[in-house]
Amino acid sequence: ERDLAGLEAIREKVLPRGDEGKAIHLCVFHNVTASILLLRGDAKSAIQHLESWRRAAHTYKIQLHEAAALVSLAATYYERGEFAEAAALVEEGRVLTANSSLVSNNLELTMIGALVSEALKRDDQARTYLEEGFARGLPVFWAIFLTPNNVPAKVCALALKQRIAVPIAIEM
Repeated sequence: ERDLAGLEAIREKVLPRGDEGKAIHLCVFHNVTASILLLRGDAKSAIQHLESWRRAAHTYKIQLHEAAALVSLAATYYERGEFAEAAALVEEGRVLTANSSLVSNNLELTMIGALVSEALKRDDQARTYLEEGFARGLPVFWAIFLTPNNVPAKVCALALKQRIAVPIAIEM
């Protein structure tokens, strides 16, 4: 409840007013609103705000926000069991973040991709994603712990199941 109150206070402060700072305020507003809705269990409405966040970020060319919106959308669709949609968002995000400074977003998408691939019974692809993620320094990234929807715990369980980076997965 305290988290919701804090998020609602932030949302009020970033409501888009006029053109000054409109782009970033619009992105943050939709991000925070989606977070509030997810905490309340309203994923359907949250997805609408996540899509608005992604569109605003794309329109205003704010790649960091666009990538973060794709991460949140992919994770939310995964959690809802809408794996085909999640897989498409993972690929879109990985293309956006490839060869960019958005390494953490790319890594988050890679790990969500592993979970989605497993759900779609694409075990070879899931294994490839896991190997890529652990080879790229996954434990260091997870020290930041920004990934949504318990992805780190689920990925570690999948890595153990597939016997990939077992000592690291156990430690994490």
